[in-house]
Amino acid sequence: MPVRSIDGKLYFAVYVDHCTGVAITVNLAKKKDQEKHTKAVLSRMERMSGHQVEVFRADQGGEYTSQNLSKQLYEIGVHQEYSDTKMAFQNGLAEVIGGKLVSMVRAMLVRSGVPMEYWSWAVM
Repeated sequence: MPVRSIDGKLYFAVYVDHCTGVAITVNLAKKKDQEKHTKAVLSRMERMSGHQVEVFRADQGGEYTSQNLSKQLYEIGVHQEYSDTKMAFQNGLAEVIGGKLVSMVRAMLVRSGVPMEYWSWAVM
C-alpha cells in the first residue's frame, strides 16, 4: 500500500497454500521483515493442513532471495523456487489475492470514510 499505516506498516505479504487454498497475510514495515515471519507462517500452514510444506515459491525480490531466508527454509526442509523476473503471473494465486485485497481495502476504507492509514487493520 502506498500509505504508511497507523501501526507503521507499509507493505503486506501474501502466503498461499496451494494444497488447501488457505491464504495468510502478514503486514510489514519493511519488505525484508517478511523473512522474520516466513517460518511461523509455514508452520501455521502445516498445522492447518496436516501436511508438510515442500516448496516455497516466490518472485526474485530481495526479500525472498536473502541468504538468511534460504538458510531458514533449508533447515526446515523446504525447497525454494523462484518465478522468472517480470513474470508475476507465475506466482498466480498470491498475486491475484494481493491485487484483490488492495482493491477491496481501498474501496472499504473510502466507502466507510475511515482514513487510509487504517489499511493494515483491514487487510488482516
